[in-house]
Amino acid sequence: MEELIFYIVILVLLTISGKLFPKFKQNRNAQKIETYLQTLKYVDIDTDTIVVDGTSYTQSVPVDVYDTELDPNSPNFYRGTGGTSDFKFRNTFHKQKDFTRFKSTVYVPIIYQDQEYKFSMNFPIDQTTLRMKLYMQKKLRAYIQEFNDMDDTRSDFQFLLDFRFLNDKSITLVPTNDYKI
Repeated sequence: MEELIFYIVILVLLTISGKLFPKFKQNRNAQKIETYLQTLKYVDIDTDTIVVDGTSYTQSVPVDVYDTELDPNSPNFYRGTGGTSDFKFRNTFHKQKDFTRFKSTVYVPIIYQDQEYKFSMNFPIDQTTLRMKLYMQKKLRAYIQEFNDMDDTRSDFQFLLDFRFLNDKSITLVPTNDYKI
């Protein structure tokens, strides 16, 4: 009986630690990024100078019974993921459904060392939401990441635009093109 309790306690501890370690690792990575960004020079960009153009389009996508989008290239597209039941409907093609997608093109002018650099990028966010968040942010920070040649002379640099305020996991630090000094 004592062994059973011991094994249950070990199992509970392993389960709890398995859930905590990814969060701990994610927090540690965020701290490393924040520490690295503190070592870089930066330029603040007024968000009123940023131009946002947006479009929306409709895309027809295969879905299952629960309206979960499916990948048509998946080997389980028509037969589901398997299991004990022949009547499994999750991840099995049910119908085509139209989804409205958004795409916003953002044009960012960056003034650095009395020179203006223009950069554009696309985000999968509707333009109204993006403009509102930029308006509320007031300033966009552009970190300057410099690269050295073999003889330790600065040859080119890159901007890292900090879009972490959008709270989107796919949009955090957006790198720009490399520019020559």
